[in-house]
Amino acid sequence: MSNEPDEIAQYSHVGADASSDSTAALRFAADALPVLIAYVDSAMRYQFNNRAYTTWIGRPHHELTGRHMLEVLGPQVFEAVKPNIEEALAGASSTYERELTWPDGQTRFTRGSYVPNVAPDGQVLGFAIMALDLTDHRRTEVHLAESQQRFKSLFDYHPDAIYSLDLSGRFLSANTACENLTGYDADELMERSCTSLIAPEDLERTLAHFHAATEGQAQHYETVIIHKLGVRVAIYVTNVPLVVNGAVIGVYGIAEDISDRKATEQALKQSETRKAAILDVAIDCIITMDAEGTILEFNPAAEQTFGYLREDVLGRSMPELIVIPTRDGESEKDFQSSLVAGASGIVGRRLEMTGLRRGGAEFPIEIAIIPVAVQGETIFTAYLRDISRSKIAEAAENRLRREIEAGELRQRAFLREILASVTEGKLRLLDSLDELPERLPRMLETVPLVASSDMRLLRNAAKSAALEIEFSDLRWQNLITAVSEAAMNAIVHAGGGVGKVFGDTADKVQVWIEDEGAGILMENLPKATLERGWTTAGSLGHGFWLMLQTVDRMYLLTGPTGTTIVLEQDRIPPPPAWAMDAM
Repeated sequence: MSNEPDEIAQYSHVGADASSDSTAALRFAADALPVLIAYVDSAMRYQFNNRAYTTWIGRPHHELTGRHMLEVLGPQVFEAVKPNIEEALAGASSTYERELTWPDGQTRFTRGSYVPNVAPDGQVLGFAIMALDLTDHRRTEVHLAESQQRFKSLFDYHPDAIYSLDLSGRFLSANTACENLTGYDADELMERSCTSLIAPEDLERTLAHFHAATEGQAQHYETVIIHKLGVRVAIYVTNVPLVVNGAVIGVYGIAEDISDRKATEQALKQSETRKAAILDVAIDCIITMDAEGTILEFNPAAEQTFGYLREDVLGRSMPELIVIPTRDGESEKDFQSSLVAGASGIVGRRLEMTGLRRGGAEFPIEIAIIPVAVQGETIFTAYLRDISRSKIAEAAENRLRREIEAGELRQRAFLREILASVTEGKLRLLDSLDELPERLPRMLETVPLVASSDMRLLRNAAKSAALEIEFSDLRWQNLITAVSEAAMNAIVHAGGGVGKVFGDTADKVQVWIEDEGAGILMENLPKATLERGWTTAGSLGHGFWLMLQTVDRMYLLTGPTGTTIVLEQDRIPPPPAWAMDAM
């Protein structure tokens, strides 16, 4: 074949310059590689392919030779790789990495490279194809990412403190519950050793448990730590060795705050005199009851809150003092008893319920019921407080919050109208995705915006779209000026984004630039959009002011989760706002 490169000609046809042994060896080497290899001439017809390629396509070598790529790959795959083919035929190497659905109906994630074969005179004789099937690798990556996300969720949202230590006892990781338990944030903990948190009297014993865990023995023990505020916190700790590649590299720990439980146990061990003193001075209501809900103790705070004297309620049922919802098919008495016994999940939780004062008046309460084993029996202590004042304050706070939110909405609406008026309708400040303009029917280009060099790609795409529908020089030059400024904003202020160019058949070009940055603060919007050269990043340029001078319309949707800017330029300049008003 006249346009076939010398190397491929020698490979495919045994000639005077190559022995049949050499050709067989080259064929063997190509067939042995797990990479898909093929050679296509400048007419896009196959001239060579290895065994992996024929297996992938599902057709033998002799059926592929001489066939056009469209016929072999099918329309869908051919159209997907057509830009890479065109680059190769233009003399430039190109690479793609994407999911493709092949003629056999299978979707595979593929990485392919197209390398042009350029003759000394500059003519492109054809191109080599090298491809890898990365489907299994891609699936493994996805499964690994999902597994890591599940583990991270378990770590981050576990109610108990979870942490890891190296062999010297220094923190390697700590979840949010660990931050709350110690009072130190994660960065502060990473700079500390666990020994700095342990109460001095517990340090030696706690370190013994730690070292036992580093030797491969799981440990369960109680100890006391000192909170950042200086408060002592009793904790129940589980330590297990942290093993990587068969070697112990540290200790993994789970710590539960048992301060309330320890305090309750200690209180129950005190003498009746001590117990009475605690009950008398307590600000909260403290009510002790048995497993049936019969009241055994009633402190002065409870007397004042409920309006009963202690002797009036001893021996009565706890459900007479609080309103407990009933469930279908269960009597109130049985259900109330099961609540106190813990069957319904009330025990050990802090709940908001309704109390009943003497005379029947209802009031909001916060209650926590703690079970304690005493001499083989379980009794319950209810810690309860009247939250009427806090509820009133909460309601007032909610009203104030709603008023502030309403004020912000009014302020934004006012700002929206002002910006539209000052810019003669060019700048359209939006509040939701629904208000964005409808995308034009043809998406012409998508450009990731990571570095400043990416702006050139987006400008060229916008220019090509404008020239396709015969924009004047001034119109397309104005458009790409605005595109440059918007893309620079995404890169500098938001850390990157993506640009998309849309067009229609004759009238308009539309450029979308989206990022996931922190957005523009409402108080900065007037300066950011109207003041020439204003910026928060210390960079040069005219920003939004210049965009408004060069495009027909600009839509702006911005908030704490990101910013979307849509620039629209008509082929024929629209009449000025004053002329429209006159009409």
